[in-house]
Amino acid sequence: MKKPATTTANAASPPGPLIVCLLLVAVATTFVFWPAISAKAVMFDDDQYLTDNPYVQAPSFRSAWIFLSEILRPSTVGGYYQPLAMISLMLDCAMGGTPEDQSIFHVTSLALHVMNTVLVGVLIFLMFRQVAPAALVSLLFGMHPMHVESVAWLSERKSVLAAFFALAGLIAYFQYTRSEEAPSPNHQHRIRRYAICLVLFVLALLSKPTTTPLPVAMLLMDVWPLKRFSRRAVIEKIPLFALAAVSAVITILSQRNTADITRPEDYPPAAVPLILCHNIVFYLRKLVWPSALSGFYPFPGAFSLSTPAYLIGVIGTLALVVLLIASLRWTTSILIGWLIFFVMIFPTLGVIGFTAVIAADRFVYLPMIGLLLPLAGWMSMRWRGGIEGRRRAMAGVALLASVAMAIGTRNYLALWQDNEQFTRHMLRDAPNAASLRVAMGHIELKKGRVAEAAEEFKAAVDAESSFLGAKLNLVSALTKLGRAAEAEPLARKAVEMKPGAPETHTYLAMCLEAQNRLQEAVQEHEKALALRAFDAKTHYNLATALAKSGRTEDAIRHFTDALRIQPNHPRAMQNLAMTYFQSGRLDEAMAWFARALQAAPTMTQAAYQLGCARMAAGRTTDAIASWREALRIDPGFLEALTDLAWVLATTNDNAMRNGAEALQLAERADQLSGGNIGVVLDALAASQAETGAYTAAVATQRRAIEAERMTASPRLGGLRRPTSEMENRLKHYESSQPFRASPDRASYMPNVQR
Repeated sequence: MKKPATTTANAASPPGPLIVCLLLVAVATTFVFWPAISAKAVMFDDDQYLTDNPYVQAPSFRSAWIFLSEILRPSTVGGYYQPLAMISLMLDCAMGGTPEDQSIFHVTSLALHVMNTVLVGVLIFLMFRQVAPAALVSLLFGMHPMHVESVAWLSERKSVLAAFFALAGLIAYFQYTRSEEAPSPNHQHRIRRYAICLVLFVLALLSKPTTTPLPVAMLLMDVWPLKRFSRRAVIEKIPLFALAAVSAVITILSQRNTADITRPEDYPPAAVPLILCHNIVFYLRKLVWPSALSGFYPFPGAFSLSTPAYLIGVIGTLALVVLLIASLRWTTSILIGWLIFFVMIFPTLGVIGFTAVIAADRFVYLPMIGLLLPLAGWMSMRWRGGIEGRRRAMAGVALLASVAMAIGTRNYLALWQDNEQFTRHMLRDAPNAASLRVAMGHIELKKGRVAEAAEEFKAAVDAESSFLGAKLNLVSALTKLGRAAEAEPLARKAVEMKPGAPETHTYLAMCLEAQNRLQEAVQEHEKALALRAFDAKTHYNLATALAKSGRTEDAIRHFTDALRIQPNHPRAMQNLAMTYFQSGRLDEAMAWFARALQAAPTMTQAAYQLGCARMAAGRTTDAIASWREALRIDPGFLEALTDLAWVLATTNDNAMRNGAEALQLAERADQLSGGNIGVVLDALAASQAETGAYTAAVATQRRAIEAERMTASPRLGGLRRPTSEMENRLKHYESSQPFRASPDRASYMPNVQR
């Protein structure tokens, strides 16, 4: 193909038709990928990237510095150094993104994908100077179903962010190469453009280090389509290669320090070439015919030619080599485009293993550019010298392919709308995959089916005994089932496997707490904190154990530390308030309960406990308001129904007393509780007596006394009322008198009978 004649002027200013066409491409891409915003599928690493990541959820300069400074041993994400990806997720949290509502994260990823699609069009136009081919090829890139994973999977922010900087860097590099062709080259302008390219490459590496081979791709582009390959072209890339080398070392070390890594020598002798051949054919087929897409592609079997997938890979790779060599008779573009693709995807081809899958759709996101360039070059050459009918035919074929891609993308995105649906979709191809069994376990947990979740986690451990995450999840599920003694050996085995992982100590502490071995639990939490000091969740866990063991001041200190790190932590606010409440510091307790409600307005327990604290402080009117708020949030909240009914039925304040409302509340509480809880029946009897139904009140009060005397009868939040007091009220009702009393402030303190 002939190198298009260009000038610096026309290369710098895209024409109006290009802007219009790329705007249309951006709109079409946005429309097709719009369902990604509502994607609910939760993939393997999302807990590390968001739901369990204290730094992402606590946006601050300190959090950003943690991401940037933890180079060789990232503390919250197992794997390679990727600070910009983490900071971008943190910024989404600053804009209102939460683990419960991830739409903001998906909007950002979609916006990056749309911008990348436009950048592809700009790059192709600058190289070949034809508007329509540039727009059509960028449309193919934007619509491809294999990009769904990179856009809809929250943790794959790194792919679209790194591609954005890499594509911008390629455009800057093109502008740099063209500036040398200007009639009067401006040396300062060339240095500036090279510096921009260098900075963008660094940003790409800091987003996802799989962009490391970008300088090699630039050298290949120097061969074609730039046609400027020379000794000088190699020398000018030495700074880029130096950065790539540093990034490669950091990537390998950080991956090895924080996650599993499989080196070539760890595989059987024939494994690496078989994996390479398999993936070459696998990716080409998926790119050309993107069917049966999945988020999990398991290894197909034994590393042998007797495994059909590997045999097909070897045959297909040999055929591809023959075709590439044959293509040199007509053009170098096909071979160079393929080499660009191969070089860019090489870090993820499996020579060095860092995932449980043999291949993944996300790995082709940026490398796809290598295969699109020869197509764009061929279309541009035909477009430039072609007749109108040929142009229409090319445009028609490209548009039909784009429509087919769009339909495939929409169909695939439909699977991402439901987490269980997508997980089961992946399990069909990989029924024994440990990571998928863990994912199903989490789905069962969200449904409240803890026993079924434990079975899934056990299946994961059985499938892969070295899978730490599966072990820890099984420990958690068994503990929730009351089988902490059974879970403890598993937790201790996890600590042996990875003593430097703070979560192993946390899960062991959880087992010990469930067995009421609080001092041992505190020690394990302290070990976890020593390994991860700037972590709100670890401080919170330690504070909770300290509070249970009676070390109130230490608990308050660690709750406060958790809130300093993660100010918007409603559960820490509530438990700090409860700790103050238990120690009799009512003003601090009420203030923190109120702050917890501000942070999480639907936290029923905090609203109820605020009412109890206000009652203990003698603020009855405010307490009633808090209990009404708890019932507004949850009309079936039994404690609030019971306490509000009791106060409205028995208060000495004539203006406040309301027997009819009290009776309604008490009857609802009695119905919800099954009619056998003494505290609820006591409130119901008082309400009946207040409304004049003394016969009913006597019968109800006798039931209440009987329920309290039965040690096996249900309790309401562990609360009981002395039967002597209940017998005294029975005498009132037998004498056709209601029971009236000023609220017993002390009885509303935690752990006090009332």
